[in-house]
Amino acid sequence: PAGFGYGIQVHAPGGDQRAIDAVKDMGFNWVKQQVEWHRHEGSQGAYDFGGLDNLVAQANAAGINVLFSVVKAPGWARPGNTDHGVEGPPADPATFANFMGAMAAHFRGRVAAYEVWNEQNLHYEWGNEPIDPARYVRMLCAVYGSIKAQDPGATVVSGAMTPTGVNNHLAMDDVAYLRGMYAAGLRGCSNALGAHPSGFNKPATAGVGWSAPGEPDFTGHRSFYFRGTMEAYRSVMCAYGDCGKKIWPTEFGWASVENTGAGPAPGY
Repeated sequence: PAGFGYGIQVHAPGGDQRAIDAVKDMGFNWVKQQVEWHRHEGSQGAYDFGGLDNLVAQANAAGINVLFSVVKAPGWARPGNTDHGVEGPPADPATFANFMGAMAAHFRGRVAAYEVWNEQNLHYEWGNEPIDPARYVRMLCAVYGSIKAQDPGATVVSGAMTPTGVNNHLAMDDVAYLRGMYAAGLRGCSNALGAHPSGFNKPATAGVGWSAPGEPDFTGHRSFYFRGTMEAYRSVMCAYGDCGKKIWPTEFGWASVENTGAGPAPGY
């Protein structure tokens, strides 16, 4: 009833038939591929979608939907005073909107959804620049209009935030960031809300405060819980009149070393 579509995040920018076959064999019907913008527009207006065409063709032939998560501005589009030691956003949202419009036109009817950026409430995903939900939403809104002009049927997913309770120059609490996004106009600029509700060492159904013998005591903040993150986002969405929008968990999971011959990492 919730309309779940399960998928796998792959890394196959040039296509990988084995990966597509494996996803299909699992009975899943989505793949997510992170697309690095700088690899496809090395100079302004020079678009190259080679490789991605192969992946999309393989997925389409298998009846699998494609989600592109697009990140990492090329150097020519970055602000002049930014930290080029990390990847980050463009100085002008229009440059990203132009690229995404070209991508949507090229893959019209073949790519089902686009996620606009990734974990933008974290410093090294935002070029070590000031974390700013309003700036992100200006970029998202520009991209949303550009995609919809070229492929009205495509789903636009807002960039998923990283779950955190931190508020400093390194990160912003994701719920606070989400409120900032809504205050800046998020509601009208996406079809779905991206989320990364990591489960860490908690069962999917666990609520805040859950603990078990022998487990680390990361229990006091909802960002350590899949359910806590999802419910917190939903509360913000409804507060801003956006209850009709779905949350898309575009990256989540639980650490496992089963059948790998290795023990768990410290703390897990």
